[in-house]
Amino acid sequence: MQSGLPLRRLATASVGLSVIAGALLGAATPATAIPASTSTPSVVRTSNPPFPGNLIIGSRGAAVTAVQRGLLSKGYRIPGISVRSSTARFGYLSSSTMATIMRFKASHNLGPSRAVGPKTYAAITGFGVSKPAPKPSAPSSSPRYTSLDQCSGLADPTVTARTRSARAGVSVFAFVHSRMGCKVTVRESGGNCSVSNPSGKYMGKWQLDMWEWPNYGGLAFAPRPNLASCAQQDVIAYRNWRDRGWEPWTTAY
Repeated sequence: MQSGLPLRRLATASVGLSVIAGALLGAATPATAIPASTSTPSVVRTSNPPFPGNLIIGSRGAAVTAVQRGLLSKGYRIPGISVRSSTARFGYLSSSTMATIMRFKASHNLGPSRAVGPKTYAAITGFGVSKPAPKPSAPSSSPRYTSLDQCSGLADPTVTARTRSARAGVSVFAFVHSRMGCKVTVRESGGNCSVSNPSGKYMGKWQLDMWEWPNYGGLAFAPRPNLASCAQQDVIAYRNWRDRGWEPWTTAY
């Protein structure tokens, strides 16, 4: 990182997070190979979703709902949620849900880890895990920009893509190698993919947080952004951008 805290994160109080619009690549477009569920599931489900990868505090989606309903059906109490609660109360793994999960794990000898792994998921939901979820694909390499001088000659299709439908036409490669992408990563992290800011809230090359990371599918790669490869972080940042544009990064302007 070149100096001090990332500018976006100093101004984060003034940058409102937009509603996470969906779970697929780009969140608003159905064509994706790397799902990341964020929408509120329906009240009635015919089956539980397959194990999506380890669930931790901050995880969202249908798998979290399946765990919460499974715990309630087994007589475990989750503060703020009951079997009669509206659907809107389900689908977010809060600290209170994790506390209930830990009680379940302790009573079933499922270990001390503060995560829902495949065995715990199967034990709570009754959905067997016969095959691990396939590892999502990511580019084989990631550009490392450490100076704004490297950004001057780069093409930038991202500046004219002002709508989700327009951003859907920009590839991961074009996004990562764009002038804006270069400027953001230089100013956010100096190209350091393993860095985190002093508070520990924002991590990695793109300084993603633990709302953005799980909601755009990052848990399929690693528990936190700065534990994933640079190319994997590029994929999640790209999904974030396809959904929200450059809004999350004030350092782009």
